[in-house]
Amino acid sequence: MRIVPAHFKLDIEERTIGVRRRHLTSQLENEDAGVDSGQNEMKQKQAGLGYKKLLICYDGSENAMRALQRGMAMAKESGGELYVVVAADTFNIQARYLERYYSDLRKIILHSCKHDLAKALDISKKAGVVAVRGSVEEGHPADVILAKASEVDVDLIIVGRRGLRSVQRFLLGSVSSSVVGHSTCDVLVVK
Repeated sequence: MRIVPAHFKLDIEERTIGVRRRHLTSQLENEDAGVDSGQNEMKQKQAGLGYKKLLICYDGSENAMRALQRGMAMAKESGGELYVVVAADTFNIQARYLERYYSDLRKIILHSCKHDLAKALDISKKAGVVAVRGSVEEGHPADVILAKASEVDVDLIIVGRRGLRSVQRFLLGSVSSSVVGHSTCDVLVVK
């Protein structure tokens, strides 16, 4: 049996404890840094700082205006791009009894949509959004939004919520529900 002096034994224990303490301290610091960076990332996303490309569907309605205002604020905060899309739902007017008037109605709808787009772009520029573009696209609004989001490669889609009654929502579905259900990026529904 070997006899080890007491002070030597304590010195080894202190060194071992010191190494363990340093190791645990560095682990905790790394975990804290990970939590902090995750929290900072979340705060940036919540503030709109993580989203650099925003797509807004605008139709001139009150809900669409609220969505546009939220998107403008987020784009200004993050210095990001704002893309406004106006969906011209011309396919629903192709009913048999309207065939004779289809081209006239289509022109009226497209003209109205171009007016809505010009208004949205003007409001955005006056609000100080530097990078803002837009287009009028023909098709069902949900399909138009999803296609344009994919084409432009946006980080966030912002849509206004429509107040469809429960029967209409059940039969037709809402644009915002369809976009939320089929989008590959984040979606913000503004009430």
